[in-house]
Amino acid sequence: MKRALIVNLNLAIDKTASVDKIRRGRIFRFPEALTFAGGKGVNVSRVLTTLGGIGDIMGFVSGYNGKWIESSLKKEGMVFHAIRHKNGESRMCYSIADKSGITTDFNEDGPNIPISAQAEFFRKLNAIIPRYSILVVCGRSPRGIKKGFYKKMSAIAKRRGTKIFFDISGYFLSESLNADLIKINKHEFEDFSGLKFNSESVLKFFARNSNRGLKMLIVTNGDKQGYAARAEGLWSFKPIKINGRVKSAVGSGDSFMAGCVYGGLEKESFEDTIKMSVGCATSDCLSLGAGVVKKSESVKFSKKVLLKNIK
Repeated sequence: MKRALIVNLNLAIDKTASVDKIRRGRIFRFPEALTFAGGKGVNVSRVLTTLGGIGDIMGFVSGYNGKWIESSLKKEGMVFHAIRHKNGESRMCYSIADKSGITTDFNEDGPNIPISAQAEFFRKLNAIIPRYSILVVCGRSPRGIKKGFYKKMSAIAKRRGTKIFFDISGYFLSESLNADLIKINKHEFEDFSGLKFNSESVLKFFARNSNRGLKMLIVTNGDKQGYAARAEGLWSFKPIKINGRVKSAVGSGDSFMAGCVYGGLEKESFEDTIKMSVGCATSDCLSLGAGVVKKSESVKFSKKVLLKNIK
């Protein structure tokens, strides 16, 4: 069976709680918080598993938190290629969702990654990459990652004929523009490209970078219209409205990416892949935990997605 290797450099312990309403300076009590091993890549792997795909994880961990993350991933049945180091503790992230579905996040940056651990990462990546048909890179970079890190990852995958999917932001996106797929959101697109988000600018950005090897660009926009650009043209897609049913939108972008990876592994059509991705993102919004979807629900929502070739 085909597998994806999902690189999540900055893993975390994710805690999610629900309260009636956030008020500054108040003490909030709740029965319990959902606690998972997390990070964008872990969320992608969790959803991919729900869909019936396989996504192994690779990333850095440290301290007691790192040991807990490793144990938690093992309990979920996930294969984790851990790169351990001794700089502090793996980070913790907190999401507080109120009854209206609005979520407030508190995310640690995480420890600085030593050069020795970065070198070990590439030794292990070179050894295991032949097992995988897609390399998926998700999330923010931890502190200490050096210039050229993502470019080197891409080169290793390209040499092995492995497809590359990126869902990252900031400076390192500039090292990822030869990917088979880049998936970012509206705000990440505007920050990186310097363009206002609309159909013309998405197509312009894609055309500018297709010469570097970029095969597909997807820009999501929450529950509003997003765009997907590739050599064959530009498509718009729009999720169905689920007003009043949203518990938390945290992780919905990761669920979208999982749909893209599943489509790539199963060689689904472009249209079916986009629709399923939107369906997964929508299903995620109905649960409190990030990367938690129902396959039947995702399929149901996917059938209602409006996908249109506009250029």
